[in-house]
Amino acid sequence: MQHIINSAYDMTAWFLSWRNIQLLDKSTRNYLLAVKKLSDRLDMLSRRIKEIEGRLKAG
Repeated sequence: MQHIINSAYDMTAWFLSWRNIQLLDKSTRNYLLAVKKLSDRLDMLSRRIKEIEGRLKAG
């Protein structure tokens, strides 16, 4: 009987660990997507700043 209890505990612990890894993986993918969007936005803003600076210098 103790073996069944131990096995059930091990399976539960394994499942919870697997589920947490899946959630972490999803969270990591979402974070990387957000970083990519932010990077793209910063690149666009940087180009726009350079464009405006060029116009101001040209007078």
